[in-house]
Amino acid sequence: MATNYVQPGKIVRVTAPSTRVSGDIVLVGAGLIGAALHSATTGDELEMQLDGVWTVPKDTTQAFAAGAPVYWNDSARAMNKSAAYTYAGVALDAPNTAATTMKVILNYPKR
Repeated sequence: MATNYVQPGKIVRVTAPSTRVSGDIVLVGAGLIGAALHSATTGDELEMQLDGVWTVPKDTTQAFAAGAPVYWNDSARAMNKSAAYTYAGVALDAPNTAATTMKVILNYPKR
């Protein structure tokens, strides 16, 4: 067995970049994105899941198509259609502009 293997990588421990509650989307650095598995304050250890289907906040000025790529706008704390933000995965449902949340398959397809 390799001695440098750390873990499978579906759930990782990171330092919370800011205060988060369980279920929040967390962006670490410029590209590591996942969902918080418990609450943590800034600087605390935080476990986050890097895959799976999550109900998350969305930009209420945008409608999404199922299967479309989605991006995380960390400032607005919502999914967005613009590639100017951090790639987060694909839409599982097709919410209209009135919807405040959407279902996203995080980090899919695997990069």
